Amino acid sequence: MRRSTAAFWYELEDDGRQLRLHFANREGPGALGPSRHAARRAELASAIEDARRTSPQADRLRGGSWLYHLPGYRALFPPSFLAGATEADTRQEVGQLALWGQFVRGDGKLYQPRTKQFVQACKEATHLSALIAAFPLKKLNVVGPLDDVLTWVGRP
Repeated sequence: MRRSTAAFWYELEDDGRQLRLHFANREGPGALGPSRHAARRAELASAIEDARRTSPQADRLRGGSWLYHLPGYRALFPPSFLAGATEADTRQEVGQLALWGQFVRGDGKLYQPRTKQFVQACKEATHLSALIAAFPLKKLNVVGPLDDVLTWVGRP
């Protein structure tokens, strides 16, 4: 099941006990900037609250994205949640937006600094492992208590 609340949407997993979180920049540049922080926190809280109404037994939040490297995205989550982040195996993620999205700006254009770095590393690569290592930001997987995130965003 997929449900959406503005920038966040979710799927319920593990018989409704785990919420799989997704994010999409629907505003363009600055969507994770300081001036939009309160709106993102409210949308995150709304997504979690909606999931709880749909599946009251939900007690875990799971996310996986390169976005967990960005200060504006990290600020949406409690340090205790982020502390458990683990780097995904990039070889398993090559076909996923959770990895490729780092090359696209909020307005849909290429994010040149990261793109240039990636292209240069690909040109210099002499074997598959170097191509895999060329991604500037690795996907991070995070799982933690839903209640910790709700409390962090101001909705205990």
